[in-house]
Amino acid sequence: MTSDSKFQFVKATNVWSGDEGWELLFYYNIYRFGLAIVLVALGTPEFDLLTAEYTNWFPLLSIGGFVVVSIIAVWTIRRRSPAIHIQAHCLFLLDMLFISIVALSHQIHDANIVVFFITTVGATAVMFRTKTALAYSVIAICVIYLRDTLNILSGAADIQELYFTALTGLGLFTIVIIVSRIARRTRVVQMVLEQQEMDLADLDDINQIVVDQLEIGILFLEDDLTVKLINNSAREMLGEYILDSKATGRLADLLKMHLSVPTGKHFSFRHKDRVLSLSTTTMRSGFVVHIEDRTVLSRKIQQTKLSSVGRFASAISHEIRNPLNAINHAAQLVTPDGTSTENKELIEIIRKHVRRIDGVIESVLERSQPGRARQKKIELTPWLQNFIKTFHQTLGQQEINISVTGHPLTIYFDAVQLDQILTNLCQNSIQHNNMPLNELRISFQSGVDQDETPFL
Repeated sequence: MTSDSKFQFVKATNVWSGDEGWELLFYYNIYRFGLAIVLVALGTPEFDLLTAEYTNWFPLLSIGGFVVVSIIAVWTIRRRSPAIHIQAHCLFLLDMLFISIVALSHQIHDANIVVFFITTVGATAVMFRTKTALAYSVIAICVIYLRDTLNILSGAADIQELYFTALTGLGLFTIVIIVSRIARRTRVVQMVLEQQEMDLADLDDINQIVVDQLEIGILFLEDDLTVKLINNSAREMLGEYILDSKATGRLADLLKMHLSVPTGKHFSFRHKDRVLSLSTTTMRSGFVVHIEDRTVLSRKIQQTKLSSVGRFASAISHEIRNPLNAINHAAQLVTPDGTSTENKELIEIIRKHVRRIDGVIESVLERSQPGRARQKKIELTPWLQNFIKTFHQTLGQQEINISVTGHPLTIYFDAVQLDQILTNLCQNSIQHNNMPLNELRISFQSGVDQDETPFL
């Protein structure tokens, strides 16, 4: 509900509307119960005088009606029906009527009547505009003036009593104006406060939207680790460590330990397959935790490295491929029909490894641009047997025992990259051991895991 609708006068009725209006009417009705008790107490002597000869029932009946109306008002105010301006006018007019009846019955002291009128007129100054409240005060002054006039005519009071009546009227007018001004200023303050609350709520929403756009995780915690603000990145990274808007588990232990140590502002921990780096900034009512996913940073660094390798490979690929093409062309030219079988095999080895070097260059260029690996269908066992044969050729006269075991598999992989991986592994096994090559055993075993994932 906006401030314009919550804090406003209904122009047609000049009554204060909204939740505050109903609340004021509720408390005024509580006062009416208290007033009913006072009226009953003041009218107790009349009960003792009620006899067959004394039948002044009217004031006492009016008090009873006052109590009944108060009880009914509890139900109507709670239902908020009928409208507030109807209920407010009905209650105030009935109160003026009841007080007038009691006043004209001469059963209550004049000072008490003035107090009752002041309370009711003051309530109208809070609920209504100043003009409407002044109209109610005029009714009260007329009743007081009528009572004093009747007292003067009956000889129960002196003409000077009208002087005090004028002072009473002036006092009622003054009270209405003062209370009305105070109520109006209070409403203005409430309007400003409500507007500020809505502005702050809007700022909170804007801050949350802005914070949610950040890739870095932001977490604002109170001293007891209650979460006051968390963005989507932090929620996604921390997961089960934030339960019921509170930091729990290992995260809570690390934060408590870190905050108890005055030195050092950065720490990290591993969560699943991530390494999260955290830093804290102490605030007046808590502290801010900045969360960074180191795995993402490492991935970016790796991509930067690959990009650098790609630029380097692009720069030298032309210079390398030109000599390779020349070697390959020369190998084709020196293959006459009369060449011996042994020389033909050697020339084929040259051409094969020229193609391999060219494939390595192409693979490096492709790996520098992620997502461009050329996967193709590979029958793993025959492919491995061909790899072993090619690898033996790179060793020259040396021979080692390389075997293939396991179940035949059909996989989808980049053949050039798979060749590079296995070549590096085999070369490492040869270089980093202390046994003779004829005693070295390299075994390729293929199969499928329990989750049906192929392995080599």
